[in-house]
Amino acid sequence: MEEESLGVGHAVRTVYNGVRTSSADFVEHFNKPNLVVRTGVYVNRIILEKNNDNDSEYKAIGVEAFDDVNNQSIVIKAKREIILSAG
Repeated sequence: MEEESLGVGHAVRTVYNGVRTSSADFVEHFNKPNLVVRTGVYVNRIILEKNNDNDSEYKAIGVEAFDDVNNQSIVIKAKREIILSAG
């Protein structure tokens, strides 16, 4: 007899005025001038440089990636933050 696994998980959502939403809805429906969302881009490496305050620490300043849409290698540099997400 096979055992059946059951489980419970938490889905991160927000409810506002009776409408359920996720972070994807926020990014898609609101214009954020400081946010660029790129799909079809595959990161090959994170570009690091030594932190000026401490030589033993590094900070990410950009990514070297492959743009599947344009079929070319690209470098994306950040002014403040880099957020990577994998699916």
